[in-house]
Amino acid sequence: MEILVFTNQLSARKQFCFKQICNRILGLQVGFTTKIEEFIAYQGIKFSYAKKPLGQELFVEAYGLLDEEGFGDFDIKVDNWDETPCFFRVSKESSIPFDIFSASFYLLTRYEEYLPFVKDQAGGFPVEESTAFEENFLNRPVVDLWAFQFLEVLKEKYDTVRFPKRKYNLGIFIAVHEAFAFRYKGLLRQIIGFLNQLILGDFHKAWLRIKTQLRLIKDPFNVYDNLVEFAKQENIKMKMFFQLSDFSKVNRNINHHKSHYQRLIKSMGDYFVTGLLPGEQAIKETNTFKKEKNRWKEIAKQDLTSVLVKKFPLSFPESYINFEKAFIKEDFSMGYAQKLGFRAGTCTPFLFYNLNTEETTPLRITPYVLNSEIFSTTSENEIATQLQQIKKDVSSVNGSLNLIFENTDFVENRAEKIYKLITQINAKD
Repeated sequence: MEILVFTNQLSARKQFCFKQICNRILGLQVGFTTKIEEFIAYQGIKFSYAKKPLGQELFVEAYGLLDEEGFGDFDIKVDNWDETPCFFRVSKESSIPFDIFSASFYLLTRYEEYLPFVKDQAGGFPVEESTAFEENFLNRPVVDLWAFQFLEVLKEKYDTVRFPKRKYNLGIFIAVHEAFAFRYKGLLRQIIGFLNQLILGDFHKAWLRIKTQLRLIKDPFNVYDNLVEFAKQENIKMKMFFQLSDFSKVNRNINHHKSHYQRLIKSMGDYFVTGLLPGEQAIKETNTFKKEKNRWKEIAKQDLTSVLVKKFPLSFPESYINFEKAFIKEDFSMGYAQKLGFRAGTCTPFLFYNLNTEETTPLRITPYVLNSEIFSTTSENEIATQLQQIKKDVSSVNGSLNLIFENTDFVENRAEKIYKLITQINAKD
């Protein structure tokens, strides 16, 4: 079923935004026309998107953002549309009170991250400066909620509207920055690590190191068999990402040449979709990223299609431009490490729109709602409570609830709490 949209001028912004809302979220095909005669003659579902209506048709008033190029400051005033936060209010002539397409474009493109801002301590965009955080709707997938509210408006006008229903999905992404705590690391690193633990009085870790090296116990970070079993038991499709950067202050992983590490990557590929965790420099530098991509191809014996950035801030939009140049198909990094919520206001994958060049790229961005970094500042009970509320919204629009953890989150006592949290969120209501 195709919706025809009349607009005075068809722009790249409009094509990107209408395809995301009508096609990717609602499952409806969308076509465009700038010819009034063609629009009037069309007998199917249609509406106009302009400054003024043509007549008595279903009309959505354009706020103006989708007709512009470049960037500008907007005075964002948030109100409610049927209890859903919304902005870019338009006149009463419009069939809906807000230009949800301009508002969606603002959030999906991360428009505000192109504007000047003071970086946080990690060097990224501070969540506190986002419109969603300031206006208290970070925890809601507003773009999807707007789309489904708009669908109801369409149904009132056209009772023949039928759309394919997608299914709610829980996604678990595992980042492996450090594959093993003690095993397979060089002798010098072992000695220095053991002495540091003695000096700091961390005798528990020192004893763990000894027992691990004597093979009396399994390496604490070796939780991979448990994750495979849990994924099967809960019927969860996990994805696992591995770091292949050179050793540095921020990369304490074992060498990517180690046969044990390479076997781990290959074996996990038998159970999960696997991808790359780009290093700090690879996020910013094309040549470094290509080097890590080639390492992945040599080890995994397949092309690299998926990446995840967890520990380091995205350099926006440079990171995505970098990935796109390297022919990466999908990124899983769209979220905030410090807060639960939707950085781009959606629980649906979308294509990266480059505001610098005003074009839609092939890079598919899958947003997440939780980064396990948040456990350092927020209790498990509070996180569980918030996630259940977020799940209600995501389920109502049949979206995806994606959570990012590290293999180190599933170690010892902490593992039980994480497994319990995932089980609760995965349970059918």
